[in-house]
Amino acid sequence: RIIPFELAAALVQVEPGRKASLLLHCPSEAGEAVRLAAKERAIAAWSEASKSSLAEDQVVVRVTGKRAPPGTQPPLLLADSLAAPLTVEGRPAGVIVLFSSREQAFREDDARLLGVLANQTAATVRNLRCWAPSAAASSGWWSAWPTGSSSPTRATSWW
Repeated sequence: RIIPFELAAALVQVEPGRKASLLLHCPSEAGEAVRLAAKERAIAAWSEASKSSLAEDQVVVRVTGKRAPPGTQPPLLLADSLAAPLTVEGRPAGVIVLFSSREQAFREDDARLLGVLANQTAATVRNLRCWAPSAAASSGWWSAWPTGSSSPTRATSWW
């Protein structure tokens, strides 16, 4: 089984004081209102996981996937969500949030799988960070990635 979701958000703040990056991926058509709601909920999930606030002007947003044509609002609702916080050396560095239009769409095994994926991604990123500063310092591509993660939690309790 693949984790069912209509929209995914990955918010990463590599270092305190630096701007955070938020990637919204929409495999289903999502209107501006839904993308804005996902952004707000991802920031709220970050605040809950990090126990600190993140100003909206400190978040750089990129959107991939399907966007609704301007002036239309497809009936995509964010009824349920599942989040996995990312940590770097014990400190919060980001959060991954999956959204579904169905109530109680995520199961316990979805949470475990998201946690495994977050941990594997974090281990890979940690390895890249060891290599990347000397190999790619001029490009800065490596600085947008977190290292480490912790277990996912149901994000619906965060807002």
